[in-house]
Formats: sequence, C-alpha cells, structure tokens
Amino acid sequence: ALIFTNGNPIFGIPMEFRTVINSTVFGVPAPIVIVIAIAAILWVVMNKTPLGEYILAVGGNEEAARVAGVPVKRTKVTVFVISGVLASLASLILIGRLGAAEPTMGNLWELDAIAAAAIGGASLMGGKGSVIGTLIGAVILGSLRNGLTLLNIQAFYQLLATGLIIIIAMLIDRATRGK
Repeated sequence: ALIFTNGNPIFGIPMEFRTVINSTVFGVPAPIVIVIAIAAILWVVMNKTPLGEYILAVGGNEEAARVAGVPVKRTKVTVFVISGVLASLASLILIGRLGAAEPTMGNLWELDAIAAAAIGGASLMGGKGSVIGTLIGAVILGSLRNGLTLLNIQAFYQLLATGLIIIIAMLIDRATRGK
C-alpha cells in the first residue's frame, strides 16, 4: 500500500459507501450493529461448533490437540483467514467513517486488540478466552483511551498505558495459569 500510494492518503471515498457506514439502525450506529452481529456469530462458532473447540485446544496445547486428532494446520489457517476477513471489514468501517484511506492507518492497533482480549480475560498463553470478555475489554480500553485523550495525555503515553495493561495481564495470567 505504501508503494502503490507513495505514502499518500486516498480521498474521494464514494458518498454512498460513507452513508451506509455512517447510518444508524434503530438509533444505533451501523458499526456497532456490525460488531454486535459479528460477535454473535463468533460466539456461536466458539461455543457451539467443533471449530471453536479446536481453536481453544490448539491455543492451549498444540501438541496435545494434534494427538487428540484436532486438524491443527487447518485450524490455524482458518483462524488466520477469519482474522484477515475481520481486519479488512474493520478497515472498511474505518475508511467509511473517515472518508479517506491512508496506508499506515491502524498501525499498532494489534496492541489494542491484544490488550482488549487480555482485559477480557483471555490467556495470552492461549487456550482460554471469550468473545463477550473481549468485547468488554474493548469497551474498557476504548473508555480508557478516550479518557486519556480528554485529559490531553499524549498518544505516546496512551501506547505506554496499553503496553502496561498487556504486561499486567501477562503477569496475572502467569500467576493464575496453574490454578
């Protein structure tokens, strides 16, 4: 993307696309409706299908999952595909909201995703986590980020806060892992 655009933002996103993304459904912003719908689908996948069991098994102990007959490679590929599709959907929502695209948009957001999952109770070592917990973690992290912005805290310190959250979550996970 950087080479294709020479590092420049792209403007002129079609107004029809922006209108759909910026619309509401019964007063609820469309991106929130999309997130809730995807979360519901992922909850079903994680809690009611073999794929969900496979994902947790592979995340918890890959070798044990392999011995138990879990298709480890296929499970990993499936998770990467789902992740890529969701990342592209998130970028479409962001582009629709902003009305522009930039090659470096979303840099370091993976830290926010890790922090949201950690706040929501997911184990950073794998094998434990929930869709609802991650959503709650995202809301908490977003509220923290908005609060820091309202307090005029520089972006660097906001990233530092996110990193500290991840470190604290790792320490808590490590302390409670065997229990």
